[in-house]
Amino acid sequence: MSLLAVKNKSEAISNLKRNWYFPVSAFVFFFLEADLSPVSLVSLFITMLFPIVIATQVESMQRYVRTRRNSVCVLGALSSLGVCLGAGERNYLIWGTTELLTEGIEKPVLSSNLALCLSAVAVLLSAAFVYICLVWFWDKLTEIFRETGAFKDLKPYEIVVYALIVLATLLFVGYCFMQSQAFYGTDLKYDLIYTSDSPSFLTENVYVTRTHPENDLRQPLFAVFAAPFVGIAYGIAQVLFLPQSVSAMLQNFVQVLMMLMANYLLARMLRLTALKRICFMALFSCTYTYLLFSLMMEQYIVGYFWLVLLMYTACEGKDAWRPAFYGTCGTLLTGAVLAPLMSHRSPLREFKKWFWDMVRCAVEFAALILICGRLDIVTNLYHKVAQLTSFTGEEVTFSQKIYQYFSFVAGCFRAPSAGVTPNAEGYTSWQLETVTGLSVAGIVILVLAVVSGILSRKNKVCLIATGWVCMSVVMLMVLGWGTAENGLVLYSLYFGWAFVVLLFNLADMLQTKLGVSFLLPSVTAVACGFMLAVNIPSLAEMINYAIECYPV
Repeated sequence: MSLLAVKNKSEAISNLKRNWYFPVSAFVFFFLEADLSPVSLVSLFITMLFPIVIATQVESMQRYVRTRRNSVCVLGALSSLGVCLGAGERNYLIWGTTELLTEGIEKPVLSSNLALCLSAVAVLLSAAFVYICLVWFWDKLTEIFRETGAFKDLKPYEIVVYALIVLATLLFVGYCFMQSQAFYGTDLKYDLIYTSDSPSFLTENVYVTRTHPENDLRQPLFAVFAAPFVGIAYGIAQVLFLPQSVSAMLQNFVQVLMMLMANYLLARMLRLTALKRICFMALFSCTYTYLLFSLMMEQYIVGYFWLVLLMYTACEGKDAWRPAFYGTCGTLLTGAVLAPLMSHRSPLREFKKWFWDMVRCAVEFAALILICGRLDIVTNLYHKVAQLTSFTGEEVTFSQKIYQYFSFVAGCFRAPSAGVTPNAEGYTSWQLETVTGLSVAGIVILVLAVVSGILSRKNKVCLIATGWVCMSVVMLMVLGWGTAENGLVLYSLYFGWAFVVLLFNLADMLQTKLGVSFLLPSVTAVACGFMLAVNIPSLAEMINYAIECYPV
């Protein structure tokens, strides 16, 4: 959004009068997810400061929107529909069904009908603020792709291959979702397929609900950066009153496209030719990571997209896009380790300036959390940190953490051993088998990835990928995050892309070194064939279990 240098107080007041509806609409939007708690009310007050400041700085919100491209406005309108409806639904749950204790008597805050009417009115009033923000978002995102030439040299045959990958994935997802609700809608919302929470994410609308309990310290702004995309599908499903299975498919299709876009941007960062890009996309699409996350509606998909987008903007010879950094940290807080991408200064030669760049990033992100109405993240910080320590596998031996980690590395490519597991609650689920030894495949993959990283240390994306592999070692093996549940497979997308990039880069370097032009396509074909031969039967077993036990 073009900001004017407001020269005096009268000009700022004039702008505010012209754009009065923007802060008013913003207040209504943030109020939709507010309750009567002191923290929520204080947070609501803080959120109002930013829209007011913006309104004083922009000459005309209406003029800005009118001068955007039609495609951007359409995307903004569709996203706004889902975001506003999602906030309205949350408002109804808070005011229409929340029970308060008054002298020992439980009663709803408002009658159901009154809460519904007020929510509907509030949704309409909040639309202006959400629409303007999302038009700005889509305008800037498309501008980045246009300026970096992300699609400028796509070959016709390349487009055909990508279209076939998309079509095959959507048919696969469509079949599974129409046959079983295990992936999106059962009453058992947790740990049904591996340790996934996918059913709860969809039924409780985590993608467009800022204050959802799952959007905690780990992903404080998840809904803020997921809603522009998933909100499109959610809004369409709500308006058309689509059944749950179709609504789930639409929302999942959006995430599949985000995952494929991230994969494509990785290929662009590797500076590959059209044929090599096809090889990379085909290889990634045959990994167990891709096939699994095509079905599992996990939050890691959105986090992966923003992570890659940040890398892409930093590797394309431009300043890293600040919203991409906020999205990376907001969707998964561990993405903050990429803060050095936001500075051009060397931490060795210009440490003081580099350090203050890092402080600035931290302060800006903290401010964004408050601006987006998440003061509860700050007030619950100590309690949440204490709660999350249970995921670090404190009672798991270090040798078991090592076994699980190397099994995880191999599982990024081929399906790990899993099966039906009964539990104390009286139902069965599909879980990983206990790992009892070292995975040779995992060790080989890690060694090859490290070798590739060392040989390509001057390649920025490979350097980042190498650092990301190191981070996976620290998070999953040293700290043992997720090992208590034996569920590391669900982290394969967030960390596994680095292994794919490094191994593919190693094969590409080998082809260049040997001067054999079709070495990379041949290796890719063999690898794809092997992974599909292993992954398809394993997925079929899981899907058959889901269909048999949890049919639509």
